[in-house]
Amino acid sequence: MSVAWALALFLAAGLSWAGEAEWRKLQERAQVSFQRADLGQAEQYAREALLEADSSLGAYHRAAEQSLNILSLSLRMQKKPREALPFAQRLVAVRMRRYGPKHVQTAIALHNNAELLIALNQFAAAEEVQGAAVDIFTAQLGPNHANTAAGLHNLGAIRLKQMRYPEAEDYLRRALSAKEQALSPGHLSIAHTLDNLSVALASQGKRDEARKHKRRADAIRQAARPPPGNK
Repeated sequence: MSVAWALALFLAAGLSWAGEAEWRKLQERAQVSFQRADLGQAEQYAREALLEADSSLGAYHRAAEQSLNILSLSLRMQKKPREALPFAQRLVAVRMRRYGPKHVQTAIALHNNAELLIALNQFAAAEEVQGAAVDIFTAQLGPNHANTAAGLHNLGAIRLKQMRYPEAEDYLRRALSAKEQALSPGHLSIAHTLDNLSVALASQGKRDEARKHKRRADAIRQAARPPPGNK
């Protein structure tokens, strides 16, 4: 699970305009439904909230930003990347205008777009968008932040899909190094990167090192499992 898909709601105090009460009611219902994993209901409320925000204040208001965020997340988590992509792209445009092209919130929106493009097998577009996000994360948060690591992992995964194995290996090594500094040693995200790095290495004939990383990934997953009999 990537950091960029964590729900980032900006329910700021002081919003006041005609239609605020209706927008807020719909947005709060969308949020509650999302938190309960009732994603279909969250999608419906978020669509209605977005329509209310657009008609009340316009496409670039922070209310529209909030509704776009939860709507694109709800669709993505329902495995509807094609439906989610236009809303996620619009969220990038909103954040570009509101925060600027180098802001972390803009980078998160770019990262989320890249994950949708990966899901749609649009790897060239995903590579460009993800690269822009990683540049911002690196500059604003540092090379070993969890967000940077998630972006580097995606860049490695894209190249793995394209069978560009040496490049994939490079990005995945960087992602692994960053995750090892940003996350706990037993974090499952580390296992995910180890798995991909193992594939990149094995595809280049580096089988001994590939097996070593695969064993480590398996050990992390085994340690994360609850003891037998525990629910």
